[in-house]
Amino acid sequence: KEETPHRTPWWLILLRLAIAALLIVGLSHPLWNAAQPFARSGALMLVIDDGWAAGPGWAERQALAEDLISEADREHRSVALLTTAPQANGQLRPVSLLSAGQAAAQVGALQPSPWLVDRAKALQALNAADFAKDLNTVWLSDGVAGQKAEDDRALADALGKRGQLTVMDDGAGAVPILLQPPEIGAQGITVRALRAATGAPQRINVRVLDRDNHSLGLVTLDFAADQTVATQKVDLPIEL
Repeated sequence: KEETPHRTPWWLILLRLAIAALLIVGLSHPLWNAAQPFARSGALMLVIDDGWAAGPGWAERQALAEDLISEADREHRSVALLTTAPQANGQLRPVSLLSAGQAAAQVGALQPSPWLVDRAKALQALNAADFAKDLNTVWLSDGVAGQKAEDDRALADALGKRGQLTVMDDGAGAVPILLQPPEIGAQGITVRALRAATGAPQRINVRVLDRDNHSLGLVTLDFAADQTVATQKVDLPIEL
C-alpha cells in the first residue's frame, strides 16, 4: 500500500515556486534588451533636425525619438527638446525641461518644415536655456551640412560641453538628392544633380517636364563612387 506524506517535501515547494516565478516573468514581457542606461546623471536632450531634408524617413526618426523618451521615462529623467528648423514666424520652438509625456506629445506632433534648418539660431536657443552641464544629448541629424559649416561645429561643440553627445543620421545614401536648375542650350538641356557625400556609385532617374508639365523624357544620372555631382544631357524634341 502506497502512503502519501502529510507534509510536502521542501524541494517540491521550491520547484513549484521557481516555476511560478518563471511564468510571471514570461507573462510580464520584461525588457531584457532595453536600451543601455544613459551615461550622465542629467536629463535627456533631444536635438532634432526638422527641416526639408529630414522628410524622408520622418516616421522612423519620430519612432527613435519616442524610444529614447520612453527610456528616459523608465529612468525618471526629464527631457529637453531642441528643434533646428524655424517655425513659420521665423522663430525656433522654445526650449525647456519637459516630462516624458509632454516630450512624447510634442515629438508626435512635429512635422518637417519645407525649408532649411538654422543651427545658429538653435545654438542661441540652447545658450538661452542655460541647462546644467550633465546632459545626455542625442542629435537626430538630417545629415546635411548647413549653409555655414562653422554654425554646425559651434552647435556640436556647445552640446558636447554640456554632457555626452551622440549624433545619429540616416547615412549618406538616405540624404535627399539636390536637383539644380537645368542648363538650357541650343543642343538641349543639361540636368545636374548634387549629393552630400561620396563613397559608392549611385543612380537616379529624373523626369524632365516643360512649362506645361508635358514630359520631355526620363533621364538617368549616374554618380561615380568618388563624385558628388552627376550630369546628363537631354535632347530636345524636334517639334520644339
